Amino acid sequence: MIVKRYVSKGFTLIELIVVIIILGILSVAVAPKFLSFDSDAYKATLKAAEGSMHTSVDMFTAYAQVKGSNGSGTFEGIYIDQFVPWAAGRTATGGVHAGYDFPPEIFKAAGIDPAEWRYRIYVDGTYQVIAAPLGRLKNVAQPTRQQVVDTNCYINYKWLANEPVISIVTTGC
Repeated sequence: MIVKRYVSKGFTLIELIVVIIILGILSVAVAPKFLSFDSDAYKATLKAAEGSMHTSVDMFTAYAQVKGSNGSGTFEGIYIDQFVPWAAGRTATGGVHAGYDFPPEIFKAAGIDPAEWRYRIYVDGTYQVIAAPLGRLKNVAQPTRQQVVDTNCYINYKWLANEPVISIVTTGC
């Protein structure tokens, strides 16, 4: 007498469904920790802005020195004082402006588009501009300094004679 034995050649449909459900639950719980695309993009944006600001400061310092300037004046449409682009904006008549009508001179010097940032120009000993990427404060057109600081994802440019202080905070990106 010949006895046929049943040999399993794969998984049942129920087993496959259970595995897919388990993988789905794990991916929902774990994937956001590994796929932080927004965070990486914000950090890269801040690093790029920091690099652009440093480069523009170096470029304008060299430009003013080559021209034999005392380090103050308008060069290529950017106002610099003591070899450093200002944090404040400049009006058409040359006045200092800390509002939103005129972007910070350092933004113009570094090629940073003010429409992609939420910023505040303020004075704390000297003119400074603090800015967060647009996505961090989308619903706030003109944020306060504290609102930008509260994002923990910003760049701060502090105008100082001959060498500005440029710092970034990425803990909240």
